[in-house]
Amino acid sequence: MGKTNANYNNTNNNNINISNQLLSDDKDMNEEYAVYARKIRENVELEALKESYPHDTDIIDGMYDLILEIVLCRGKSVWISKNEYPAELVKSKFLKLNYGHLEYVMECLKNNTTKIRNIKSYILSTLFNAPATMGSYYRAEVNYYMYGRYEEIRKAN
Repeated sequence: MGKTNANYNNTNNNNINISNQLLSDDKDMNEEYAVYARKIRENVELEALKESYPHDTDIIDGMYDLILEIVLCRGKSVWISKNEYPAELVKSKFLKLNYGHLEYVMECLKNNTTKIRNIKSYILSTLFNAPATMGSYYRAEVNYYMYGRYEEIRKAN
C-alpha cells in the first residue's frame, strides 16, 4: 500500500532548482546576445549601412543575423566552404567585420551571375573571407576600369 500523505517537496524543489538554473542560463545567454548584438551593430554601422542601401535592408539584416549566429555559436568548430575551422577563429574574424566588409559582400552578391544553391553558405564564406579578399577585389576592379578607359582613349586617338 502506498503512502497517503506523499511528500512532493523534493520533486518541487528539484523542479524549482532546474527552473532557476534554466532561467539563469537564459539570463546569461540573453546578456551575451545583447552584448554581441550591440557590438556587431556598432562594428558594421548597421543603421548607416541601411540608410546607404535602403533597398537592401533585408540582405543587410540577414548578414547581421548570420554574423550574430556565428558569434554566439557554442560548438567547437564551424564549417565554411567545406573546411572545418575552430569556432574561436571564425568568431574572431566575424567580430572584426565592418561596414566596408558588408558592402563588399553585397557587391559580390550583386555581381554574381551563377546559381547559388546554398545562399547561407555562400554569404558565410564571403563574410569569412572578406577581410582577406576585399582589397584584392577592389584593386582588380580599379585595374580593369583603368585599363578599359585607357583602351577607349587609345582607340579614340
